[in-house]
Amino acid sequence: MDDAYEVLSALRLGWSVAEMRGRNRPDGPPGEVVGMPDHVDQPLPLRIERGKTELRIEVQSVVAELAQQLCVDEAPDGTSYSAALGEKTKLLAHVRAHQAADALRQALDLRGQQQPEQALQALTNGLAAQQAVVARRRQALAAAQFARAPETAVRNEQACCTGEEAGLAALEHVIGTFAEDQQSAIAHCLDEFTAAARQPWAGLAELMWQFDAHVQDRLAALSESQAIGYQLGRGLADT
Repeated sequence: MDDAYEVLSALRLGWSVAEMRGRNRPDGPPGEVVGMPDHVDQPLPLRIERGKTELRIEVQSVVAELAQQLCVDEAPDGTSYSAALGEKTKLLAHVRAHQAADALRQALDLRGQQQPEQALQALTNGLAAQQAVVARRRQALAAAQFARAPETAVRNEQACCTGEEAGLAALEHVIGTFAEDQQSAIAHCLDEFTAAARQPWAGLAELMWQFDAHVQDRLAALSESQAIGYQLGRGLADT
């Protein structure tokens, strides 16, 4: 086939769109099937050693590149679908405050196993990691404001920063009152993270629906074989 490369790219795009949705949705694939033995001296991971955040970013990069190759990235209003998706996935990730949420889940499990000292250590480690995340988000917000970035970009950075700060506040609260029965308090914090993510997830899911419809319409107009390839790839990934 003369367009075999394009059909294969369309199949890969379909697969990647479905994977992108799955890796961003609540309770999506965990990632890090094997995990790195340690992070001393910054070793280079294999794909099966990458964490869920790294895998999410990877597939978003694939979607952006393939969408540009197949000329389906431009929205009807002239904006970039992949850029808009990137902003929404970034916001959703920071609203969920993964570092803080992971520390809280680990502490909740350890408290349930009657290991309060280990639970407190998990929270303390999570606090240090979350403080570093908040510092980076504050720097990113300051940089956007200093560079006079578009208002929408500044608002997005502010929302990302606010989400991570909420995670920091939750950890500080739980650690500060750790002597009390914290299982219900930790569960409450995790429920708040879930509730805060509902609107950003709904916005991302709607944009992905629009992007998928645009890709199918565009490819159907350009090449029937590419349109079928896209749907085949997405269908396989969905299963």
